[in-house]
Amino acid sequence: MWSALEPSEKEIYETQAAKERERVAKDTQRLKDAGILPLKKVNSGQEHDIEGAVIFPVARIRKICKLDPDVKGMSKESAMLITKATELFCTKLGKEIVTIAQLQNRRKLMPEDTVNVCEMKEKFMFLKKDIVDLRNEQVEANKKENSKKTSSKDLGESSGYGGKSMMSYFGKAANN
Repeated sequence: MWSALEPSEKEIYETQAAKERERVAKDTQRLKDAGILPLKKVNSGQEHDIEGAVIFPVARIRKICKLDPDVKGMSKESAMLITKATELFCTKLGKEIVTIAQLQNRRKLMPEDTVNVCEMKEKFMFLKKDIVDLRNEQVEANKKENSKKTSSKDLGESSGYGGKSMMSYFGKAANN
């Protein structure tokens, strides 16, 4: 179709393409100057290192996505998009959790802070049930761990300073 066009018609499209390339270059430069687009140039000068644009491991996010039986395959771009969206979401959630802790004049973040954010902030309410369940599991795990510490202190297995014994960090290796 392109070869069938008259030169005057081609010139219109070429002019539009040049304007679009110029607009994209300006927008890209503006984003780089603002620090929003930290992409590095690669060998050809046309490609970008999109791996440097995210902090979370893309391969791990891809594996998590593939745990869904409906996901058959995933392009690199979609994995990057999901990874970046996850980072942004976690950043926003983290800031809200810090705000809750600061309102209570604490510097230490507690699991209850996450629950409070999910209960109070409408955009995080979809997590409420899962977060409450997770917190309850952690409370149960802490109770079990505390009961084990109490029984190990009775047996003299503790490290002596109220923490875990050194061997508990090695798991199965300690038993061999």
